[in-house]
Amino acid sequence: GEAMICLYFSVRCQDDRVDEGADPKLTYLEAALNAHALRVLVEVAGDAPAMLAEWQAVALEFGAAAHRDVDLRAAEHAVWDDEAIALQGAKYLPMALPLVALLLAADRASDLPAMYETVRRLGVGLQLSNDIYGVARDLATRQGSPFLADLELEPGHRAPDNLYPSIRRALRRGNFVRTFELAAASLRAGLEPLASLPSPRLARHVEQRRPVGINIRPKQQYDH
Repeated sequence: GEAMICLYFSVRCQDDRVDEGADPKLTYLEAALNAHALRVLVEVAGDAPAMLAEWQAVALEFGAAAHRDVDLRAAEHAVWDDEAIALQGAKYLPMALPLVALLLAADRASDLPAMYETVRRLGVGLQLSNDIYGVARDLATRQGSPFLADLELEPGHRAPDNLYPSIRRALRRGNFVRTFELAAASLRAGLEPLASLPSPRLARHVEQRRPVGINIRPKQQYDH
């Protein structure tokens, strides 16, 4: 639990620096959080070489995915194809590491591929949900997303005032729900790889995260 909290805030530091231009001194906090998490994970796993190897593999995949995602979200005409959507899951991989340490401690390294695949699938659903609920923010800050692409809105080219007309057009065209469906499908499929590790509590939590609608207030009340 301690490592999970450290890794969560470490990823938030990275995300805020890249996406929101937060204070660059967050770099040092991110490094300290990662160092503490790694020490805890090595202790829990009981196998330092194995845990360090998993840490390195996750860091490389996460870094490559995050780097590619930054380019996609800044591009004027990004193509949010299957590869770009699948990439979203890798952005959550650091959150798998505490569970990896537990599997190593339990001598269940054979379950690691299933654990990583679960996190990737759940990560796709969680990121797409974030994109849905953050659509106004992304448009205002000129960051692209799959949901903005569904609305045919390009960052930097359309003002926030275009959001409501674009939603109405997307509803008429029938592509408004594409990202909702992708997010829900990813969350539903997320727990399939871990069938050998049943968790009713986790299943209930995932079900509650499925996006089922978007809260659109009357335009005159909307805060851009």
